Order: sequence, then structure tokens, then C-alpha cells
Amino acid sequence: MITYLTTSKEISFIFNFNKK
Repeated sequence: MITYLTTSKEISFIFNFNKK
């Protein structure tokens, strides 16, 4: 489950960066 959380955080970060 830790991996899933980390992946989610990474995706969120990338999405936010791309949104800029």
C-alpha cells in the first residue's frame, strides 16, 4: 500500500506541474 500512496503522490505532483 505504501507504493500505491507514493505513486499517487507522484502522479498528483506531475499533474500539478503539467497544469501550470
